[in-house]
Amino acid sequence: MKCALKKGVKEFWITGQDISSYGGGKNLPKLLKNVLNEVNGDYFIRLGMMNPDHMKNFYSEMHNIYNDFRVFKFLHLPIQSGSPEILKKMRRGQDIDSFLEIVKNFSRLTLWTDIIAGFPDETEEDFKQTTELLKKIKPDFVNVSAFASRPNTEARKMKPLPSDLVKERTKILSLLVEKLSLEKNKKWIGWSGQVLVDEFKPGKNCFIGRNLFYKPVVIKENVVPGQEYYFKITDASATALFGKVVEKIMTAKIFQISEPENGFVINPKFTETKFRG
Repeated sequence: MKCALKKGVKEFWITGQDISSYGGGKNLPKLLKNVLNEVNGDYFIRLGMMNPDHMKNFYSEMHNIYNDFRVFKFLHLPIQSGSPEILKKMRRGQDIDSFLEIVKNFSRLTLWTDIIAGFPDETEEDFKQTTELLKKIKPDFVNVSAFASRPNTEARKMKPLPSDLVKERTKILSLLVEKLSLEKNKKWIGWSGQVLVDEFKPGKNCFIGRNLFYKPVVIKENVVPGQEYYFKITDASATALFGKVVEKIMTAKIFQISEPENGFVINPKFTETKFRG
């Protein structure tokens, strides 16, 4: 990380199939604390997917990690189904109560989750439990996948649902997710704060940036990747925020908590620090 920082890298990803399993499922907070204490500089860390069955063992220790302004306020917590019976058949090792407890304790973070539609033996009641769970937690984004069997798994031995039914449930979930995501993103309209420019999208002729809550921000102005700008959000879709650059940040405005206007903090305070980058 230190070498990358010297080359101008601003964003680091801690990634893996399940980063919460690091060190036997107990040592991720210790690793992150060491990184934050030993690596000084202007950067942001994005934490990858953490499964509830591991994260439940140390989630209370993650509060101090997320309170560090260098860590994106972002949580990817997959659940796959809202039905306890289907989770047992999936052999996921997680339970709805632990998932909800973690979500409750990190309700101020941007929440991503994963759902599989049409798992074998999924009844109408199982599917309803999944849609009700999503309505309850109101995630910012959901990866919806139609069930597809994999080699050497128990699910491959089970009788699959009719393909038309799997497609129908996938569509229902996708439409629900789009509605929930749009509702969450619209709350950001009127927000102003710092945005880190990540990349240029040639096909769309725009830049993509991220705010502290890892919300994607579409920028149709001439900006520089790796630089931070003070940005005002004026519009939103289900997948992104839109707005305009107010100014390039020459003095970092590190918000204690900078959330949407109708969120927890309407007028976030900030402290002036030296130039970030």
